[in-house]
Amino acid sequence: MAEKRKFKTGDIVKLKSGGPQMTVKEYLENEVKCQWFDESKVRDEKFFEDSIELSPRRIEASLDEIISLLDATREEQALREETN
Repeated sequence: MAEKRKFKTGDIVKLKSGGPQMTVKEYLENEVKCQWFDESKVRDEKFFEDSIELSPRRIEASLDEIISLLDATREEQALREETN
């Protein structure tokens, strides 16, 4: 029976001890090969599955974009309340 894998190719992970976000490139026998950028260099290394964890994806947005989304959400909520 095949072992259940914790990660899939393309997942964003990081070392449990810290460090940069990395992308799961492939599974090897008992290790996970990950890839990341170190300044302008692409790096890759193998890690034991238990030494890495899923990393939340960072969503980058300007303060103006966030405020605009909040305003739109408030307007939508106000319209819903008016119709109820």
